[in-house]
Amino acid sequence: MKHIKKLSILSIAILSIAIMSSFQHTIGSKIKFDSERFDFKTITYGEVVEASFPFTNVGDADLIITNVEQPCGCTTPIWPKEPIGPGAKAEIKVRYNSKDRPLGEFRKTMLVFSNMNIELVRPNLTIKGNTVAAKKK
Repeated sequence: MKHIKKLSILSIAILSIAIMSSFQHTIGSKIKFDSERFDFKTITYGEVVEASFPFTNVGDADLIITNVEQPCGCTTPIWPKEPIGPGAKAEIKVRYNSKDRPLGEFRKTMLVFSNMNIELVRPNLTIKGNTVAAKKK
């Protein structure tokens, strides 16, 4: 009788583990940025500056960035075109060209599109700064 009781308890435990592991959810790819904001502080009119946005794929599937939507021709995003594996690190670079832009404060936000689950919020990368006139010689 003791053996049957132990066998029943063991069977229930094994069945419980099997059921629980069938309910485990894979999260797919998931991007996590070190920071989603970059402040250039003060730049001189006509200067081209670049920000780097390092990130990690904290998901359990390859991350593929399909587009980084820029707000205007003054920003140029550069992102990896190859898949980023789980746990791997990469970066998105954003160049800002202040030529033909107004002097003063600026703020530009880019939307990152990827194969990440669309139920999750898409990341926004923001650059900002203050453009001042070049000093006269």
